[in-house]
Formats: sequence, C-alpha cells, structure tokens
Amino acid sequence: LASLISLLVGIGGMSLVTGGIAVAFWSVAVIALRRMAQADPLMSKVWFRHIKQQDYYPARSSVWREGGFRC
Repeated sequence: LASLISLLVGIGGMSLVTGGIAVAFWSVAVIALRRMAQADPLMSKVWFRHIKQQDYYPARSSVWREGGFRC
C-alpha cells in the first residue's frame, strides 16, 4: 500500500519534487513498517480480527441464550 501511494504521488505530479516526495514517503513507510513487524509479528492477525468486528452491537439477547427465546 505504501509503494502504491508513493507511485501515485510520483506519477501524479510528474516532476522532480513529487518524485522526491514519493521516494521519501516510501523510504519512511518501509522503515516504519519493518519496525512494526519486528516489534510484533502477529499484529496483522490482531488487525484483521479488529476490522471484522462490528461497529455497534445492539443490547438484545439472542435466540441461542440459555433459557430459550422470550419476547
């Protein structure tokens, strides 16, 4: 994703300034992502579990609770 963003910035501007900004962004992103991966290699699994969760869980009982379904 970082390389895609830097590629789009570099191609979008079509100048030496935007090319330099794209290379700088890519370099910083690679360094940051490598440090994050070294700190916690399983962080991607935590992130995927986090984005699967719903934003809101309504306060209601389900049909699978003990005691049966009641209205």
